[in-house]
Amino acid sequence: MIVKFTNNAKLKLTEILNYCLQEFGRNVTDRFAEIIKEDLLLLAANPCMGRKEDLFYQSRYIIRSFPEGHYRIVYCINDDQDAIVILTFFDCRQDPFSLEAEIE
Repeated sequence: MIVKFTNNAKLKLTEILNYCLQEFGRNVTDRFAEIIKEDLLLLAANPCMGRKEDLFYQSRYIIRSFPEGHYRIVYCINDDQDAIVILTFFDCRQDPFSLEAEIE
């Protein structure tokens, strides 16, 4: 499967990487970006490995998430396009119900 990003996911990842760069420096940011890339390759090869998100039981697609540090990669599988679509990167330290607003 290929990996696609929503505009929201691109924005969130950029914000996370910018914050990481500002707070922790280039080496940590580069390593975190590499870990995310590895996670995305893993998800592309094994799209059902993320857990189902119960908040979205009425969604057209099954929404899944995969943990990475303080974040979850939130995605859905689009079989028509043979793709996983990254919806957002969610900070697990936030209220879990705010994830619903991020996806809509």
